[in-house]
Amino acid sequence: MNKNQIVNFLSKNKTSPIIFLEAPYSDVNSVLYGYIKSINCLNKSSGFFCGDCLQCKKIDNKSYFDLIELNGFQKNIIKEDVVQSIEKFKASALESTGNKFLIIKGIENANKSVCNSLLASIENPKTSTYYLFVSRNLEKIIPTIKSRCQILSLGSDKDQLIDRLMTLGINGTKIDKLLKMYNYYEDILISIENGEFEKIDSLYTRIIENNNDFANLKFILDDFKKLNHFEIELLINYFFNQSQSIKKIKLSELINDCRLKLNKTLIYNSLINIVHDRGNNE
Repeated sequence: MNKNQIVNFLSKNKTSPIIFLEAPYSDVNSVLYGYIKSINCLNKSSGFFCGDCLQCKKIDNKSYFDLIELNGFQKNIIKEDVVQSIEKFKASALESTGNKFLIIKGIENANKSVCNSLLASIENPKTSTYYLFVSRNLEKIIPTIKSRCQILSLGSDKDQLIDRLMTLGINGTKIDKLLKMYNYYEDILISIENGEFEKIDSLYTRIIENNNDFANLKFILDDFKKLNHFEIELLINYFFNQSQSIKKIKLSELINDCRLKLNKTLIYNSLINIVHDRGNNE
């Protein structure tokens, strides 16, 4: 099913809870918010939303008070945030529609304590309360959560993403770099908005240009250590997507080290050692 068909199917069944499996370059937000608008829309036609009514505009403008989004791809999901959201949903709705929505992106990154706080709510969701989860790795989701949700796989929207980037005035070279650094639609748009891409791309260029200048590489370490582990993973992924198979194995292991939040200096030194061997392996 394409995105419109998925939204139409969900709106007719008012499904919840759902796990949306996000493929690389899926425009997951268009499905998530399309579904929410299709439930709330004041001028629905054939189960689809109009996009122009007050309720549709509130969703687009992120001003719908009974919608909470937690993004576990960008930062840790905290149990207190989940509990607070559930408690808020127990009270009367603030919006006239009466519908309440909790979106959790990166549900696979939620620990057992967070998931346990969700279980009772998703087992017997109250009328007009919707739990929408996004995952990039179903295998990492705690089974008690996964077994209680309908799972929908989303396809790639890479061509649409490229068109969107071009309308933002981004040239082909930069688009190619973005696609090599990031694997997901929303991550790319966020990185452009907050300047993350420029920071990581600059550091990548400096490491390449000073590949054999160990004095400068030590100086670059100071800026490397200012990155958080998520940003370091993106930098390593950038090298990974431009490397051949032998180098990819080493970089893949380094990405795992990064996810374990190992010492940044050790990660940096390992990265430099891999990059320094570029001429021999590639």
